[in-house]
Amino acid sequence: MKHVTSICAAAVVLLAAASVQAQTPYPNVVDTSHATPEAAAFFKSYFTAKSEHKPVPTTDHFSEAHLTYIDAALGWPFYSKKGMTDLFENYMPKWPAAGLSYPTRISGNTHSALVAFTDTPELFGGEIRILAAIDFKDGKIVRWIDYWDGRSFGAEAAAKMRTPPDKFPTNFDYDVASDGASAKIKDAAQKLSAAFAVADANAADALFSNDAVYADRAL
Repeated sequence: MKHVTSICAAAVVLLAAASVQAQTPYPNVVDTSHATPEAAAFFKSYFTAKSEHKPVPTTDHFSEAHLTYIDAALGWPFYSKKGMTDLFENYMPKWPAAGLSYPTRISGNTHSALVAFTDTPELFGGEIRILAAIDFKDGKIVRWIDYWDGRSFGAEAAAKMRTPPDKFPTNFDYDVASDGASAKIKDAAQKLSAAFAVADANAADALFSNDAVYADRAL
């Protein structure tokens, strides 16, 4: 009987945890199998605030001291928390209640992370599926770069919004002082970049597993 009671108690705890996790204003479909609990909680907080159209709670996740936020597809740069707050204060009041932003995959921790997320059509006029590269310092975001293509949004619509080539940002603040990626990530990325720079296909190929998929989001 004691054993059955313990099992029931454990089941109640699991159900309660699942219920809390499900309480999001957006579809809770995120894969966090490759994310730390801290990273999962951080981005749940961020996307909840964004989906509830709250500018200040959204940008409270960004660093006050330093921020680089760039849309790499459109060439839209923002270099301060205030700039991002101004952007959201301009757009969010115009978003209908149905407009949501939600993560589908989070990989990493609160040092650096990759987040795949979807902005529904109500936000910017068309569905946008984004892969964001994010760096942290002291628990806040210091660098966020969005990569996406126009296939779901509409290539023509995206082209009209893109910054002209002569004004397109060329410094994505790669040298920002963050808490840093792992040594393995740095080593692999640097080796791949070096192989691409000298067109060494064999060296690049050696870095991939047999079932790897490579996608160039910027192109």
